[in-house]
Amino acid sequence: VIWADDPVDRLVPTPQGLQALRAFANQAAAAVQAADQLAGMRHLAEHDPLTGLRNRRGFQAGMAAGIEQGPTLSLLICDLDHFKRVNDRFGHGAGDRVLEHFAGLLRDCTRGSDVPTRLGGEEFALVLPGADGVAAMAVAERLRRSVREHFAPHPASVSVSVGVATTGPDLTTAGALMRAANRALYAAKHLGRDRCVA
Repeated sequence: VIWADDPVDRLVPTPQGLQALRAFANQAAAAVQAADQLAGMRHLAEHDPLTGLRNRRGFQAGMAAGIEQGPTLSLLICDLDHFKRVNDRFGHGAGDRVLEHFAGLLRDCTRGSDVPTRLGGEEFALVLPGADGVAAMAVAERLRRSVREHFAPHPASVSVSVGVATTGPDLTTAGALMRAANRALYAAKHLGRDRCVA
């Protein structure tokens, strides 16, 4: 707030005073604009432009911070089954729409503290602070069912495989949690896809 009146006589400032106020206002406006641009660039650097979800940048660091903050943290690694077929049969535009819809379903399964992330391609992650293995598996199953229902009318079969891992005595770092969730995801794929494995 700039109070432009003279506090003593309440008169309009002198031309020199107005010029100084104008210069200050211009500098303040430039600073606000630069801060907005920086915030926009930071958002673009940390978010996937197609889905609007966070991207891989800072993912493990964020997970490590979550592990330090709470006694329990679960990680879901999700992979859309046979996604290449969607691109090959219907084109990349259709594939992009599938990814956008899946990102929306992933967001619908989150609570306030959960962090949905697009890791790349058709692979996504969901960090669940405070969720134990049972709660994480319930979220994973809810996501899997909602994907089947949402894409049932789609001409290409779209389903998701999910690997679930939860911190514990053997999983105390972000790297170990990621490896465990990926192993569970590979098991889900090997067992026939469209399933959740812890």
